[in-house]
This record gives sequence, C-alpha cells and structure tokens, in this order.
Amino acid sequence: MAVNIYQELRNALQQVKTVLDDGVNIIKPAVQALSSAVPEVNDLLGKLVALLGKLKTEIGNLDPNLIPIDKVLPFVNSAKSLLEAAKGILPDADKPIADTALEVATTIGSLPTFEQLKTEILGLLDAVTAGIEALRAP
Repeated sequence: MAVNIYQELRNALQQVKTVLDDGVNIIKPAVQALSSAVPEVNDLLGKLVALLGKLKTEIGNLDPNLIPIDKVLPFVNSAKSLLEAAKGILPDADKPIADTALEVATTIGSLPTFEQLKTEILGLLDAVTAGIEALRAP
C-alpha cells in the first residue's frame, strides 16, 4: 500500500491524543511524582511541546496546492476502471501486478484533500500540545 507521511502523522497524533484524553488524570500524578525524582521530566515535556510547535509551523506553511489530490482523482478513477477490466484478460501471473496497482489507486482515491488533512493535523497538534502541557508539573 502507498505510504502517506501525512496520514501516518495524523494517525500518530490521534493515538497520542487518545492516550492523553483517556488517561491524563492518571498520567499527570505519575509524571509529577516522577518529576520530583527526575526534574528533567518537565524539560522533556517542554522540549516535546516546542517540537510540536515547530511541526505545527511547518505544517501550517505547507501549500495545499502542492498536493492536488482532487486534480489527480479523474485519472486515478479511470486507471482503476482500466485495471479492473484488464484483470479479466491478463494472464494469472500478471494479476498480482494489477492488484498492487489497484491498491495504490484505491489508497490515492481514499485520501482526503491535503487541505482537509492539514486542518485535521493542525487540530490534533493543538490538542496533543494542550494535553502534554496539562501533564507538566507546576
């Protein structure tokens, strides 16, 4: 399947957000207790927040027009139709190649527009940053 680093980033941020949403009340006391023994814990959290801020800036600066999924979709959908039709005629040895191409085309066709993905990632970055900030000891 095709690799989409923005989708992977969205998934990783969603996973961290879920952990924070589900357990911040459990994690915060543990982090505070740990930070009394290892003061660098707050430094780690601060650096993580700073890196998330830089990532947010970089994502915010990306031009959605650089990844025009909506402009490619007519071709991708046509290619999918062609591949589906060709599978019935191709020799069995070549069908896995068509299947792989169909997987890639399906992945591309299922992607949200980059603007939608960018908006979702920026929202997740804000939520994760707030969750990490909530863990920091006073």
